[in-house]
Amino acid sequence: MQGVDEKLDEYRRKRDRRRTSEPFGSRPGKATSPRFVVQRHSARRLHYDLRLERDGVLLSWAVPKGLPVEPGSRRRAIHTEDHPLEYVHFEGVIPEGQYGAGVMDVYDTGTWELLDESSSGSLTFRLRGERLRGTYTLASARLEGKEQNWLLIRRDGQERLRRDYEPMQPTVRADLPGGEWLYEVAWNGERAVARLHEGDVDAPALPEMIAKRLGRAVRVFDCVLDGEVSDVEGEQHYYVYDVLELEGEPLLSRPLAERRALLEPLLDQTERTVRLSETFEDGEQLLELAHARGLAGIVAKDPGSRYVPGARSAEWVAVLPDAEPAVDRRQTELRKGKRRVRLTRLDYIWWPETGVRKGDLIDYYRAVAPVLLPHLRRRPFTLKRHLNGPNAPFEWVKDAPPEMPDWIPTCPLPAKSRAGETVNYPVVDDELALVWMVEYGCIDLHLWYSRCDRAGRPDYVLFDLDPAHVPFERVVEAARLLHELLRAIGLDAFVRTSGGEGLHVQVPVARRYGYAETREFAELIAGALVRLRPDLVTTERNLKRRRGVFLDTKMNGEGMTIASVYSVRPLPGPPVATPLAWEELERDLEPAEFTMRRVLDRVAEHGDLHAGLLSSQQRLEPALARVS
Repeated sequence: MQGVDEKLDEYRRKRDRRRTSEPFGSRPGKATSPRFVVQRHSARRLHYDLRLERDGVLLSWAVPKGLPVEPGSRRRAIHTEDHPLEYVHFEGVIPEGQYGAGVMDVYDTGTWELLDESSSGSLTFRLRGERLRGTYTLASARLEGKEQNWLLIRRDGQERLRRDYEPMQPTVRADLPGGEWLYEVAWNGERAVARLHEGDVDAPALPEMIAKRLGRAVRVFDCVLDGEVSDVEGEQHYYVYDVLELEGEPLLSRPLAERRALLEPLLDQTERTVRLSETFEDGEQLLELAHARGLAGIVAKDPGSRYVPGARSAEWVAVLPDAEPAVDRRQTELRKGKRRVRLTRLDYIWWPETGVRKGDLIDYYRAVAPVLLPHLRRRPFTLKRHLNGPNAPFEWVKDAPPEMPDWIPTCPLPAKSRAGETVNYPVVDDELALVWMVEYGCIDLHLWYSRCDRAGRPDYVLFDLDPAHVPFERVVEAARLLHELLRAIGLDAFVRTSGGEGLHVQVPVARRYGYAETREFAELIAGALVRLRPDLVTTERNLKRRRGVFLDTKMNGEGMTIASVYSVRPLPGPPVATPLAWEELERDLEPAEFTMRRVLDRVAEHGDLHAGLLSSQQRLEPALARVS
């Protein structure tokens, strides 16, 4: 068996200890647990070096671009010479003319555990670092017939949900806003969202030359950036001013100041093609400087602003003194035959934090109507009327109000809350009726679970999952558990964001059961989940004692309402109650990402993911037999 000095012969032969600060091996004491290090090596070709402590040295592989992060993902790994144990801490510049010349940074370090070793030398192991935690295999694959060409394969983890981001846009004004802002130059270029995934660049809006430099400019191999491509003094640069995801974690809901604190150390300042768009506190001075350099103006950003993809936000303000004010040319009246709806105050900003106007809400509902209306038709509709936008007081209106046009149909039903008195509920069966509801003050759309012709027979059983002092990822975990249980007893279910803090799971059923029966079924399933995972799920109604994911079944009652799928909610953003495919339900799901623009993009790509909710006719008896 070779000694440590013999193992390091090749390493030492390639280096001149008089010219490089790299360690040459002084035989430090062995660590309690074997260590690993992953180093980012910006050499002639950017790569990451994976090193595993074993038998007194660091076994080493060079991995181009970055390590695999999703299960089954693989990367070529070139087996290189063993390194001394001190290299686990090495960071610095390897001088020109030396082997591996370039900059070496520690990306992550920690301990590792060998799980399996094959006769061919392949290793399966678990890393326990600050950033890298998971199971990998280094397979001696001899790619292209070369002994040094191995494969590094990720064995565990979760597939990362790919999110396509439309850039957040500023509102425009001619003068500086008051208050405390962060100021940046308006670069007069083209916005570009750029994604690095396992070191590969996905950025169609970036020029090829800049895309090739992105991996070298960013000190991680998995992130999403927002910036602007601008031509400065005859050269193109990518000025980066926001980070939207970092190593699989969405950052949209974090304040801008936090996102900037994460962004700034990510960029390699020696790379001049990709640059940080710096922020300043003195807006007046920066505006003068921008004019002196022939730029249109500056951008003021609220340090507390969160990122809302595709929105035009009042929390970002483009100060462009020579810009012409935008003119709103939207219709002020909609007609269909003799029916009409007059629209007012379309330009009124209802969500100041994102710049979303009343007219934007109406535009959204008109665009989403083809998939939304089938969920509204023939159902009693309860108006939740906001008196002056989402931040104003609201009132519940069950009876069709006197102002409602007579061409909107009604559904007369006895109301339990009024001792059986008949209530004429509106019915929203077409686009024009939908627009009238929004004009009247409805932001979210509240419906019965049943339809007018059989008001006592609901179409589905509802499970309302809300977090009680736990993070949203626990709600996701509970919903997946509920889905597994429902599948085990033979029932399909549909999941969507509620538009608030939770998730809604709906089980479509044949219209043969009363509300008492569907509620009893919901309580039975909820009880089973609590017994299965009391650490996760609770049905405790007392708010002070409630901990975990609250599974609310009480909503399964006649006359109860639920905000419809595709319904915009009167919350910051605003978010939308959005149908999901079950495979999208991952721990890093971010409900706030589902904005009006994002939902319309999803509908264009996938259609109505909840169309099956309207046609399924499931029976509960077979499922109940399996439960018992």
